[in-house]
Amino acid sequence: RATHVQVQKVMASNARPALCQLYAGDQKLWPRLLWKKGDDLRRDMLAEIFFEIFNTIWAKSFDVGDVEPVLTYQVLPLEGKVGFIEWVE
Repeated sequence: RATHVQVQKVMASNARPALCQLYAGDQKLWPRLLWKKGDDLRRDMLAEIFFEIFNTIWAKSFDVGDVEPVLTYQVLPLEGKVGFIEWVE
């Protein structure tokens, strides 16, 4: 359970998303998250779900190593146009 949040960077785009690190006491929780407002992240979440489905289909349809899976990340839309996106290193 997170006890506090550290904003590590605010991006220079118009929406000014913030890269956040969650902590439990002095222990970092993984992964870092991008807090974003102004976009409907439900569409992003659906796109990631489709990528995960395609990865599963491709893995079952081709020999191992023939097709590289699409890198996916988690999206957590909240109320309105606010939400979190998993930060991929």
